[in-house]
Amino acid sequence: MKKNRDKPSAQPDKAARQAEEKRFARAEQACRRILDILALEAMDALFASAERAGQYAGMCRIHARKLRNGKVISPADFNAAVEVCTAAERCRQAVPESTLAAHAACAPLLAEMLENAAVVQEDMRRLKTAQR
Repeated sequence: MKKNRDKPSAQPDKAARQAEEKRFARAEQACRRILDILALEAMDALFASAERAGQYAGMCRIHARKLRNGKVISPADFNAAVEVCTAAERCRQAVPESTLAAHAACAPLLAEMLENAAVVQEDMRRLKTAQR
């Protein structure tokens, strides 16, 4: 009777694959929420007041088009999701506090957008430190 010696080594691959799938799912969910927030009418008024933020919102949409059917299913898609989140962070940073005060309804939405972006950015940082 032959023993299958490949079986124990398959376990780490399975764990790595599951971790990758979870990371992809978090990135996909974050991107969807970011794009949903950017599509709200309240954000249009904010972007009319803060032109630079509107440009970064456009960059979010451009990078989101790189995702196949809006799904994160590969490392390339994950990189596109990171770009969406980076543009979302820059979008928030481009909104001056005075403009944000004038559009108080947008403040919690922008905070939620930053939280979603931070999740994906943290996953990317973990990946980079693991590769070193």
